[in-house]
Amino acid sequence: MRIYLMQHARPVPKEEDPRQPLSRQGVRDAEMVGERLAAAGVRPEVLLHSPKERAKETARIVWRKLGGQGRLQEREDLAPLADPGSVLADLEAATGECLVVGHLPHLGRLATRLLTAGLRDEPPLIRFRQGAVLCLVREAEGWQVAWMLAPELA
Repeated sequence: MRIYLMQHARPVPKEEDPRQPLSRQGVRDAEMVGERLAAAGVRPEVLLHSPKERAKETARIVWRKLGGQGRLQEREDLAPLADPGSVLADLEAATGECLVVGHLPHLGRLATRLLTAGLRDEPPLIRFRQGAVLCLVREAEGWQVAWMLAPELA
């Protein structure tokens, strides 16, 4: 079982557009990362994303690059300051691959809870970057880091 945690790609500054959609560079980064994920055979059954514009756009771009398979699902509990508890429970119960597109500090806290079997969520164990993807794999001992891909490596 694999889970992919992705921070949204680079948005425009809040002063330019309060909705903060993706910048041109953010779109390019999401496309490049999506292409690398597709080439690596990533095929999530579901792509979860927050309701914020930058996360929605990132998820849609990656979903298209992955062939449009799986379903897109918006979740309020993926907001930047949301408690990762409900998402954590769903990921622990999942049987198929899942890609989560969200924000900091939520993603860092979620990854830390997964990697420490829920023992802690601060300080985060993983340093996310905009457009980066972390792959976690569940083994008998629990969740482990398989790899991480940043946009500049795509």
